[in-house]
Amino acid sequence: MLGGAAAPAAHDRLDVEALLRRNPEVVVIDELNGLDTEGRLRAESLQRLVEAGITVLVRCTCWTWPAFAKPTRPSSGTVPRFGTGG
Repeated sequence: MLGGAAAPAAHDRLDVEALLRRNPEVVVIDELNGLDTEGRLRAESLQRLVEAGITVLVRCTCWTWPAFAKPTRPSSGTVPRFGTGG
């Protein structure tokens, strides 16, 4: 965590500027669909980090991304349901 307990990262916000100042070789971003300190999705910062020469590893929960939550028809003919409820 960048900056300790009082830093924006301590409140689940990715501090992109602090990360760029540290200039790491590799960074791991947990939950790609979380927010940065500017309130933007972390995914929107990926290009900046890669352009700075940083190798970025990410973790994301695909079913929380609406773009990924479009049902498809598998070969069994059933349509999977996406959502948080049963």
